Amino acid sequence: MDLLKHISRQKHWYLCRHVNRYFTYRLGCSQQVRFVYETFRHLHPGISLLHLHGKQKQTLRATITQKFMAANHAYLFCTDIAARGLDFPLVDWVIQLDCPEDTDTYIHRVGRTARFARGGKALMMLLPTELPFVEKLEAKKVPIERISVKNGKTGSIKQQLNGMCFKDPELKYLGQKVLSLRSLQLMQGIFMLR
Repeated sequence: MDLLKHISRQKHWYLCRHVNRYFTYRLGCSQQVRFVYETFRHLHPGISLLHLHGKQKQTLRATITQKFMAANHAYLFCTDIAARGLDFPLVDWVIQLDCPEDTDTYIHRVGRTARFARGGKALMMLLPTELPFVEKLEAKKVPIERISVKNGKTGSIKQQLNGMCFKDPELKYLGQKVLSLRSLQLMQGIFMLR
C-alpha cells in the first residue's frame, strides 16, 4: 500500500485536524532529500510533495516555503535547513528518518510542530546502533515513547523501488549516490567510535 496515502487516511496520525502538514527530515544531504522526494513522487500519492535543501537557490527555497504554508495537505522532505529560523505554522507531524547529530538539533527539528500553543507529533526512526541517542534525550528530560513495530506488520519496498529505478535511470543514479554517501557516513561513524 502506498505509504503516504495510508498515513493520510489514518485519522489518528493527524488528530482529525483540517490542516495536515508533515515535515520529513532526511539526513543532512541534499542528494538524500532529493532521492526520497523523487521516490515518493513516483508513487503518485495524490498529496502535495515538496523538498527543501541548501543546494537550491534562495528564490526556489522561498517559493517552496510559500507553497508548503499555503497547502492544506502537504509533505515537505528537507534537510536541517528547515530546522531553525523558519516559521512554519500548522505543522502536524515531524518525521525524522535519521538520528540528529545532537539533542539540540532534535529539539529544533521537533520545534517545527506544536507552534503557538498548538499540539503536534514527532516520530524518529532509529537504527539499532543509534538507540543510545534516546538516552541522551531522556537525560535532557525530553519525553520519549518507544514504539516497536510488530512482527508481520512490516513490508519490503525493495521490489517496487527496483522497478522504479529500472524505469527511471535518474532515480537509479540518485539512489546509487545516496547509498555510497550513506556507506561513507556509516564508516566514519565506526571510525569515530574506536
